Amino acid sequence: MRYEFDFKMDEKTLGDFYQSHNMAGATGFLWPMLGVVAFVMAVISTEAPITYRILYAVFGLLFFFYIPWDLKRKAKKQVGTNPYYAQPIHYVMDEQGVTTTQGEKSATVSWDDFAKVKLTKRSMILYMKNRNACVVSLDVFGKDLDNAYEWIKGKISHKNEK
Repeated sequence: MRYEFDFKMDEKTLGDFYQSHNMAGATGFLWPMLGVVAFVMAVISTEAPITYRILYAVFGLLFFFYIPWDLKRKAKKQVGTNPYYAQPIHYVMDEQGVTTTQGEKSATVSWDDFAKVKLTKRSMILYMKNRNACVVSLDVFGKDLDNAYEWIKGKISHKNEK
C-alpha cells in the first residue's frame, strides 16, 4: 500500500493533538478530578465563609476550562509563529516508512522508528520511539481512513514484535 498527500497543520489538528497528549497521562485524570473536588467543596462547605465557597468554585472552573482553553491558545500561537507549519508538508507512507518533504528538505522515518499509532477525534498521531510524533488530520485519508489505520497499525506493531 501507499498513501501520498499534502497536509498543512492547522490549529484544530494541533489543538486536538495537544489535548490528546495532555489528557493521556496522570495529569489527564488529575485536573478534572481536582475540578470535581473543588466544585464539591463549594457545595458542601456550608459552614465556611462565602469567600471560600467562591474560591472553590473558581478553582473548579479553572481546572475544568482553563487547561483546554490554554491548549487551544498554545496551538493557535504555534501554528501562527512556527515556520515549520507555514507551508504544507508532502507525505508518502509506503512499505519503507514515512517520507516527508517540505521545500528542499526531505526525511524518511522507517516503520522501525515508530512506537504506536493513535486516532483522536480529528487526527492520526504516529508516535516515534524518540518522543517525537507525526500528526496529520484524519481528513487526508478520506473514506480510506479505516484501511489506512489498520495498515499503519500493522506496520508499526509488526516492527515492534522483534
